[in-house]
Amino acid sequence: MQSAPGYIWSGTDFFINDAGLVGCETTFYGFQGFDETKLPTFARAREAMQYGETIDQWVTLMDRQNNGGYANAWLLGDIKSGEIARFEQGLLHTKLDRTLDGYFAGFNAATDPGIQAECDGWSAEDPSNFSVARRVRWDQLLQETKGQLGAQQAMEMLADHYDTWWETEEPSIRTLCAHAEVESAPYGALDGKVTTSELAREMSFWGRWGRPCGQPFVAEESIAANPAYEWLRGVLTDFPTQSWTQLGGFGGE
Repeated sequence: MQSAPGYIWSGTDFFINDAGLVGCETTFYGFQGFDETKLPTFARAREAMQYGETIDQWVTLMDRQNNGGYANAWLLGDIKSGEIARFEQGLLHTKLDRTLDGYFAGFNAATDPGIQAECDGWSAEDPSNFSVARRVRWDQLLQETKGQLGAQQAMEMLADHYDTWWETEEPSIRTLCAHAEVESAPYGALDGKVTTSELAREMSFWGRWGRPCGQPFVAEESIAANPAYEWLRGVLTDFPTQSWTQLGGFGGE
């Protein structure tokens, strides 16, 4: 998993385990629910990532005593069976979709109407909404590559700069490789990770530190373009992009 010293879980919510499970997530925009009497996400996620051996077991562990904090859409894959799933977890509602012949994508939003109702101010139909725009773009690209998607195509998708709202090839908050500083604030895509069934069997993946497209983040330029964030001068640092590198290879199943 990807984490920081002293942490017990994947701070970027990405994992591969030696039981043949892989997973990642996108967090629901505007989610409101929370139950302080139940277990926090980091405890449930760590247990599921470490001990989950099937998709069903992973979901059971993750949903046990769910407190609604840091609500996500989890994308899961079992390389033993070839099955993939999308587990949407709110507080009051959950939804599990699975397939042996299809695809799922993450875009910081839920497809389940019940969970959408728990997300304040999010519109499932507004094409200018960044999550809706990414959903549209993922569908376009995944339909084009269905049945032939490999690591190289996945890297190119993560670096994609097509804005479905403006219908332009220009980075923005709505593009898969997110560049929010173009319009609003100094944040966006921070890294890229890609794996396949073959790589995951060796607990390996491709990773790129920095934006998946390769463009570096320059703090001074971002602050100049977004004067409201002048208070970050001297705190916000540059974020150079490195090359795609194959990581892991620790041996799996």
